[in-house]
Amino acid sequence: ILAKNKINLTKILSRPIKSKLGEYIFHVDFIGSKTEPDTLKCLEEVKKNCAYFKLLGSYNTIKLSS
Repeated sequence: ILAKNKINLTKILSRPIKSKLGEYIFHVDFIGSKTEPDTLKCLEEVKKNCAYFKLLGSYNTIKLSS
């Protein structure tokens, strides 16, 4: 879903769920803000495909001129 929506991941971590063998929690950092329509659409799609989803935070991005 992230690749299809051209979301640039900067970090991805997986941690096993202690109570469920073979299941994992994923933590991802990516470039984008939840205020950007394309990013919000992608997050909604990810949420539909997860048993549990929590957005920990979002930062607005700034574009520096050259």
